Amino acid sequence: MNAAPRTGEAAVAHPDAWPAPASFSDSPRYVLARWITDLPAMAIGLVGSLTWIAQWPAPWGPLVQALMLLWVASLVLGPVIRWRTARFHVSADGVQVDSGLLSRRSESLPWDLVTSVDHRQPWAFQLLGITEVTCTQTGEDGSRVRLDGLAPADLAAFQRHADAAAALGRSAPAAPSRVEDVAASRVDDDGAPADRAGADEASPAGRSADAPADRAPTGKVDAPKRQAAAAPASVVHRTTLADLLVLSLVYGQVLLLVPPVAFGLMELTDLLGLTERLESLLFSGLGSWPTALLIVALAVVVGLAATVVKFHGFTVLATPEGRLRIRYGLVSTHERVITPGSVQGVVWHRNAAEQLLGRARLSVLTLDSAAQLGGNLVLPSMPVERARAIVAEHLPEFAGTDRRLSTGLATPAVNLVSLLALAAAFAGTWVLTAQTWGWPWPLAAGACLAAAAVVAGIIAVATAHLYADPAAGLFLTRRITVGERVTAVRATRLHGISAHHLHHARTPRGRRTAWLPTVFYFAGAPRRAMALVAAPEAVEALQAMVRHSSVPLRA
Repeated sequence: MNAAPRTGEAAVAHPDAWPAPASFSDSPRYVLARWITDLPAMAIGLVGSLTWIAQWPAPWGPLVQALMLLWVASLVLGPVIRWRTARFHVSADGVQVDSGLLSRRSESLPWDLVTSVDHRQPWAFQLLGITEVTCTQTGEDGSRVRLDGLAPADLAAFQRHADAAAALGRSAPAAPSRVEDVAASRVDDDGAPADRAGADEASPAGRSADAPADRAPTGKVDAPKRQAAAAPASVVHRTTLADLLVLSLVYGQVLLLVPPVAFGLMELTDLLGLTERLESLLFSGLGSWPTALLIVALAVVVGLAATVVKFHGFTVLATPEGRLRIRYGLVSTHERVITPGSVQGVVWHRNAAEQLLGRARLSVLTLDSAAQLGGNLVLPSMPVERARAIVAEHLPEFAGTDRRLSTGLATPAVNLVSLLALAAAFAGTWVLTAQTWGWPWPLAAGACLAAAAVVAGIIAVATAHLYADPAAGLFLTRRITVGERVTAVRATRLHGISAHHLHHARTPRGRRTAWLPTVFYFAGAPRRAMALVAAPEAVEALQAMVRHSSVPLRA
């Protein structure tokens, strides 16, 4: 990213449109917060390098020991160097970060390219009252600007500029989703055709992260927009304790945490010599099985508590200007603001338990989805009817996409067969590699995971379906692999489709069946959706959407 003009230039031309430019740096408490967060890693690295690694023979022992000590030194000195060298600037032009000790580096991101803003407070940051802010354009590292540890006053200054950008509509303008919208976006307000290059640059998807931020804001924030920005946000959804407990069960959090936690508790009780004492006090004459069940029960409680703590207070708010604000967390808090223009699609998730209970989860695909992984979860597990109503009200262009979710018993049956196939692939590979061929267990485990991944990919392609909805300007895909996943993407994000045709395989109307159709689209990163077979009508509709609705990406 190129450096934006210095902070004070734009605000002089438009003093009433934006707050005064602000320059600040990390709070000194940032250093202490990072040290507290990294303290376990420092202790493990220091103790391990001075004890266990010190016994390794030369030359590997001294080499690894030196590398470990250098790593520990970087954990100690890194926050200090960042605190002393990083300087942040916010103005009408955008956000700029200057950093570096030996060579200075400047990163900038104009407000109209900011697609999401994340506020994170890990437990140490929350303890010391500082916040990490990340402004993102796309999923690449070069398109993100991070303000590491802001004090409350500096955070408030940043937020005033972010709110002003939203009030002026300079924060990630909405992308057109239909052919008519694409044509309209190339016409100025006075009816004259707009310059093509200028229209492409105005789009957050049509402008690269390296584009210079040389445009100044045009106009002041009028009274209606000021009133809208000052209006309180409305609550879209707020989870209750019961919702979090159900979420933990259906999301598999307990199943993931029970084995390691139970094993750790068993090891701890054996190490402290408490196993026999527990059996004598609580389960005299019953043997060790009740103790094991007690430990598993404690692990289940830990798994439930982990979900409740992580997603505590999960709230989705809708601001008057249309942005979605997601907040959650008890010990470590996280707040994420998603602008409407950055939403490129929605994803409906359901595992086997949610299918039986009639529930679903909803995520949004944004321009930075490649970097967020699970960070774009908008609606946790809830009844499908309730989620449908929320989408219809706050994401109306994706209303009705839940109709692609399956009904009946066919999907649970496919899930069961998929689960059995994955288990058979894992077990068969383990028997073949570990027991028959005598491979070491790390290699055997890697081979089992690779075999399971291949089987899962085959199942995903075999069960996938591709759909086109030209009226809504959407491309949809549905696949089943242990769980069900329905993805709906704007037609403007499509960039190609390929398929194989067999001349002897034709439909009654004489059209050839498409085998292995693959749709290419962009949502934070280049993505693809593949199916085993697709109807000719669907392929033709998708080809028309690619030709007429797709907005080309600029290099």
